[in-house]
Amino acid sequence: MNKELRKIKNQLQDMAKAESMKLFRMARRLEKHGGSPETVNRIREEAFTLHNTGYPERLLDEFIKWEFAFR
Repeated sequence: MNKELRKIKNQLQDMAKAESMKLFRMARRLEKHGGSPETVNRIREEAFTLHNTGYPERLLDEFIKWEFAFR
């Protein structure tokens, strides 16, 4: 794989990891402040999906609509 493509791939994976951590923290803070359990679960599910699919071909899938991530 080209050096630049590898760099872009690594950047996308790092972005996905950072975004999933942000969402996990947001869910924890929301739960701590008495937020809706349904919303907390939805945020956690999206963070978990984002963490598990931190690969460029999945992150850039046009059929996935991220509800909380990348805002």
